[in-house]
This record gives sequence, C-alpha cells and structure tokens, in this order.
Amino acid sequence: MTDEQVLAAVKERPRSATYVVKNVLRSIDRSVTTPQVLRALRRLEKLGRVREVPTSYAVMLSWEAV
Repeated sequence: MTDEQVLAAVKERPRSATYVVKNVLRSIDRSVTTPQVLRALRRLEKLGRVREVPTSYAVMLSWEAV
C-alpha cells in the first residue's frame, strides 16, 4: 500500500471514514489493516494532501483530499 493508493481511495470516496478507506484498499491488497491506513492518512495530513473533516461521531475520523 502506497501513499498514492491511499490518496486515490480518499478521492474515490470523499469524506470517508478511516475504515471505508481501508475497505477500498482491501480490494487491492487483503493484508491492509485500519492502523496502517490511519498512519498513512496522518502522514498525508502532515504533507497537506488530505485533511480530517468533522463528523457527528465522537471517535470516528473522516478524511477528504485537499
């Protein structure tokens, strides 16, 4: 799983929760886990490529491409 694949998954499903991005990536690689995707999303957030968006849930993180 590359950062570009993660970014493509976020663009495919805008405002998606971390687990949704993971499910999209699992169609490519079954070994992808939610913590791996979260680390990649945090890395992309630091680079300014994605941002966390607010949700109505207390603990669910959602993402969109910048």
